[in-house]
Amino acid sequence: MKRIAIFCSLTLLLLAVSCHPSTDFPFHYKGKQIEFGQGGGFSGAVTQFVLLDDGRLFQRPWRDSSVVFVQQWKRNLTSQLFLNYKSLNLQDLTYNEPGDLYYFIDYHPDEKSHHRIVWGKPGFQPEDNLITYYNLLFRSSKPKS
Repeated sequence: MKRIAIFCSLTLLLLAVSCHPSTDFPFHYKGKQIEFGQGGGFSGAVTQFVLLDDGRLFQRPWRDSSVVFVQQWKRNLTSQLFLNYKSLNLQDLTYNEPGDLYYFIDYHPDEKSHHRIVWGKPGFQPEDNLITYYNLLFRSSKPKS
């Protein structure tokens, strides 16, 4: 009987520990991260991804606070994307021009700061570098068929 009680206690303890959220999940991650996506339209749906500097890509489902692991990106692609954000001087852009349909990039160099770029307003033309960078991020986030 004592063995059963010990076994049950250990099982419950392991279950409790395994259900604890990871501390490096995107919201608590201490490294750099890039959030990107698009939203709006009739439904107001938002597609949002979070890329961590270690190459893990997560997606945040629409109308949900959870985050789902999508895939692991190769180190060289991930490093290049984080370097390109600075080399293209995207941190100097101050666009906050959402439209009915909008696109965004939110760069987090650390836990406490971020730089957000939003565009999509009709008639507003963002820099070509921003569009190219966003398209590379978004197309890379789609699963290969």
